[in-house]
Amino acid sequence: MRGYTLFVKDKALRIINEMAGNATPSILHQAKVGELKIEAPAEEIQIYQAHPKSYWLDKPVYGKKGMRTQVMITEDLVLPLEISLSYKSDLTSTGGGSFAKFYAIIKRLYQGLTINVPLEINLDLQTDWKTASAELTEVLGQYTNYALYIHLYKVRGSLWIDNPKAEHSSQNWVRDPYCNDINQGFTRAFYQIPKHWAAVEIPEGSAYESVYPTD
Repeated sequence: MRGYTLFVKDKALRIINEMAGNATPSILHQAKVGELKIEAPAEEIQIYQAHPKSYWLDKPVYGKKGMRTQVMITEDLVLPLEISLSYKSDLTSTGGGSFAKFYAIIKRLYQGLTINVPLEINLDLQTDWKTASAELTEVLGQYTNYALYIHLYKVRGSLWIDNPKAEHSSQNWVRDPYCNDINQGFTRAFYQIPKHWAAVEIPEGSAYESVYPTD
């Protein structure tokens, strides 16, 4: 997004949220960000984004304002795979074994077995905005597909994220990389399109959505 376009988008969001002035530009987050929030009685939240070999995406129709269509995407996973994201956290542990993670599970075939290979980023429970990344360069056997996960366990508070990436083949394959609507679902006409991020564990007291950061 061009600088002026981003400025206009950000300014509009500030007006909607009744905030004066202009935001301080940052390379770590822009306009809306994703928020994962946990309150009592919940102590956990887990969401994921699947990346099979092929899937449907919602795309605008060129030259037709307001019109959208479904497009089949083929994603051939080619290592190395690098995952990264910008994040800010205000989380408090509620017991032993607590963690906050952003990770990928890569499926590989080896000697007739399907084996899950993790690529993990451990997130700090308390931090201002920062970027973290991890890379997988090779696996034994034939890799097929992968899924991305964000998992908070035995903690309460909030995690804010922006600019998540899953880069391979010189491209970022994350859907909704700017976190405009991380909990977006699609209408029946677009039922084939997966949610940007789907729930794995969403107990009472936990939620995830896109918000405009107020600080």
